[in-house]
Amino acid sequence: MCGIVGYTGPGDVSSILLDGLSRLEYRGYDSAGIAVANGRVIFVEKRGGRVEKLAAGLRQRPLGNGTGIGHTRWATHGAPVSVNAHPHLSQSGRFCIVHNGIIENYRELKKELEKNGFGFSSETDSEVIAHLTEMLWCGDLKETVNRVTGRLKGTWALAVISSDQEGLLVATKKESPLVVGLAEGEQYLASDIPAVLDYTDRFLILDDGETAVLTSSGVSVSDASGREVKKKEQRIQRGSLSADRGGWDHFMQKEMHEIPQALAAAFSGRIQRGRVRFCDGEGVRNPDQQLGLSVERIRIVACGTAYHSGLIGRNVIERLAGIPVECELASEYRYRVPPAEINELVIIISQSGETLDSLMALKEARRRGSRTLGLVNAPGSSIAREADYLLTVNAGLEVSVASTKAYNNQVAVLMLFASWLAETRGKGSEKELFRFNRTLLQLPETCREVIASCAAMKEIAQGCAGRSSLFFLGRGADYALAMEGSLKLKEISYIHSEAFAGGELKHGPLSLISEDSLCFAVLTQEVLLDKMVGNLIEVKARGGRVIALARRSFLPALNGVADECFVLPELDELTAAVAAVIPMQFFAYYAALQRGCDVDRPRNLAKSVTVE
Repeated sequence: MCGIVGYTGPGDVSSILLDGLSRLEYRGYDSAGIAVANGRVIFVEKRGGRVEKLAAGLRQRPLGNGTGIGHTRWATHGAPVSVNAHPHLSQSGRFCIVHNGIIENYRELKKELEKNGFGFSSETDSEVIAHLTEMLWCGDLKETVNRVTGRLKGTWALAVISSDQEGLLVATKKESPLVVGLAEGEQYLASDIPAVLDYTDRFLILDDGETAVLTSSGVSVSDASGREVKKKEQRIQRGSLSADRGGWDHFMQKEMHEIPQALAAAFSGRIQRGRVRFCDGEGVRNPDQQLGLSVERIRIVACGTAYHSGLIGRNVIERLAGIPVECELASEYRYRVPPAEINELVIIISQSGETLDSLMALKEARRRGSRTLGLVNAPGSSIAREADYLLTVNAGLEVSVASTKAYNNQVAVLMLFASWLAETRGKGSEKELFRFNRTLLQLPETCREVIASCAAMKEIAQGCAGRSSLFFLGRGADYALAMEGSLKLKEISYIHSEAFAGGELKHGPLSLISEDSLCFAVLTQEVLLDKMVGNLIEVKARGGRVIALARRSFLPALNGVADECFVLPELDELTAAVAAVIPMQFFAYYAALQRGCDVDRPRNLAKSVTVE
C-alpha cells in the first residue's frame, strides 16, 4: 500500500503523476515510482525514498507523454528499496501495475507463475499481479484484469496499463479506496481525492468489485458481473482539501494551531438553543430518535488514536446517557465472538474512513446484526458509505501522519453524541444538558488559551528528548489521555513510552521505576486527585522524576510531588480531555524536533492504513 495516481490524456503525464504523489505524501511511504505507456513501450522510473528523489531521476530521464500510473509504497512485503517499489512490469514489459493492499495467496500464485516460466525481481506480493496479467492476457485489458482479480485473494486497489492498448487505463478495487477524476479530454485516478483535486473537482468513487476503464474521451464503470454501472458524480470544493502548510514549519504544527477552528466546525449547526441537533442537511443517515430510544448497549471499535478517543467517549456516554459502553481494538474485534446484542450499536471511528481493520470490523458488526455508526473525517469514505448512520467530525484535511486536530474533533463529536443520547432518552435534567452543551461551545476558546501557553512545552521537551523511555500515568479519563500522549511521543520522536493507570503501578509496573525514570502525569479529574497524588508519591519514593499536567486548582496538592508542572485552566471534568491533550501533542512535537525526526512523516507509519 499506500498511494496511487493515474492519468490518461494529452497533458504532461510525468508532472501530473509527480504532483499527485507529492500530495499523497501525508499518507506515509518509503519508496515511489511512475510508469508511462508511450508508443509501444512502457517506461518505468522508481526509487527508494521520497518523491523528490524520484523527481530528480526523472529530470535526467524524461519518460515523455502518454498514459501513466504512479505509486508511493509503504512496505509490507520486502524492504523499502527501489526494486520493491511500484510500478511493477510483467516479464515481457507489456503490462504494468500499481497496487494497494495485500495479496494473501501470492505464494501459491508465485509458484504457479514460476512453473510457467515467469521470473521475479522483487520480494513483493504485488508483482504476481503483473505476471498474472500477462499469463491470462485475452486481447482485452479490462477482461484480463477481471480474470486476474478472479484469481486473487486479499485486498486491492489496482491500476493497470498495457503497451498493447495505448491510451487505456483500467482500475478496480476491493476493500481499498480508489476514485476517478473526470475532466474534458483527460481522466484521472487516485487512491485519495486530494491527489488530483487541483486538476478536477468532479469524481466517481468506486465501490468494491467495480472496474473502471479510463480513456482521454471518457470513463466507463462496470460491476463484478460485467454490467455497466451509472455512477453518481460527486463535486468536491477545491479549497476544502488544500494541503498547504500556510507558512508553518510543519503540517503537525499548523494542524495543532487549527484545533479551535476545527472544533468550531464540528459544533457548527449541531447545537441549537442549547440542544444538540443532528440536522438532515449536514449529511445522510444521521442518528435518529428511534436509534436513540432503542439502543441498549454501545460498542466502540477503532485503532490507535481513534481508539483512544473512543475511551474518552465511553466515559462521557456512560456518565450522561447511562448506556453501557465497551471499547475494542478493530484488529481484535473481528476475531472475537461476543454474545449477540439485539439492540447494540457499534460505533466505528476512523479519521480517514478507510482504515481496513475498522472497515472489516464494521462489516463484521453488520453481519452479526448490530446497527453501525461511522464517525469519520471523510464523508465520501468507505466507512461513511457503509455504516447505517454517519457523523462527520469536520476537522478538515489532516496531512501530518500523527493525528492531532482530528483526534480532538473525534472526542468532541462523541461528546455531542452523548448529549444527544441523554436528551433523547430523558437522562439528566434539561439544565444540566444545557450547561454541558454550553461548555462544548466554549471549547474552541479554551483550546486557544491552552495553545497560547504551549510554548512552555518546548523547554520541558528539551529536557526529555535525550531519554530512551518515559512513562505516562493517569486515572479514569486521564488514563485514556495518558495513552494518547504516550502514542504521540512514540509515533514522531521514536522515544519508547508506556501509559499506565495510576492504580496499576503497584501491580507490576512499579518494578520499572528507578532514579532514571521520568513520569508524565495527567490530572484533570478532582475525584481522583488524591489517589493520583498517592501514586506519584510512590514514584518519587523510588527516585523517579514527575512532570505533571494539571488544572491550576490542583497545584497545592502537587507541591513537593511534581518536579515540573504544566498548568491547565480550570476545565470542566467531562469535557477536559479535548483541551488537556493539546500540551502532550506539543510535547511530542518539540521532542521530535529536538531529536531531528521527520515530524510529519515518521518512519514506518502511514496516515491511512489500508492493510490488516
